[in-house]
Amino acid sequence: MVVPVSAVLREDEPAISIARQTQAMARLCDDAWKEFYEHYYDRLMAYALKLHSGDRASAEDSVQAGFLRVVRNIRCFDDEAVFWSWLTLLVRCAAADQGRKVTARSRFYESLAAADLPVPRRTSQNEEYVFVLLEEAMARLDDADRDLLEKKYVEGESSIALAAHLGSTAKAVECRLRRLRKKLKTTIYALDRQTRR
Repeated sequence: MVVPVSAVLREDEPAISIARQTQAMARLCDDAWKEFYEHYYDRLMAYALKLHSGDRASAEDSVQAGFLRVVRNIRCFDDEAVFWSWLTLLVRCAAADQGRKVTARSRFYESLAAADLPVPRRTSQNEEYVFVLLEEAMARLDDADRDLLEKKYVEGESSIALAAHLGSTAKAVECRLRRLRKKLKTTIYALDRQTRR
């Protein structure tokens, strides 16, 4: 969803020298970054709230992710409108990434459904409950196993790429992933039973 700039810009806001501001930010001047935050955070939150249909938590996540992109990619701008368009693009991209992660989490759950043990049936009413169980089960894995699952099912890396990174074979990676999926399903099933007692 594209939100027009006019929906969040206010004419009464004080003008700032964008060239001075962005040059100082690029030089990592703390005061410049503080001024940037104070001037743009509320405006970007208003923009993100429109993108996320009023969902404040998602809007905050998008703005924070957008700010990280600003830190990594800041350069000098001479025009405030161009700078604002760039900022909103970064927040839009962050929001799109959030949506992709939600879709990836759904795909991750569906991949678990292919393993041998039953898990709570996902419906529109209990989807968030199932994902809470999944995240709790993921938290119980060691770091290396969790990292492998996230790279495969959330970031979408291929088994061949994972094997190259691990110094292994694609077949060995697939076997390990299969074992981890079954382990996760077992944990999710146990957590679900505990919750229902």
